[in-house]
Amino acid sequence: MSLRYALLGIISKRPVTGYDVVQIFKEQMIYFWNSTHSQVIQSYIKWRMKT
Repeated sequence: MSLRYALLGIISKRPVTGYDVVQIFKEQMIYFWNSTHSQVIQSYIKWRMKT
């Protein structure tokens, strides 16, 4: 699974900001996914630019 799909799962639940996405990722996904803050933000920004 790619980071993009993990982020899609987070943002599909409710409207969130980039900061919210990083916090949710740290709290909930850290056990399943090892990703840095910059990777999460870059993927989120790329996704937002496509929509």
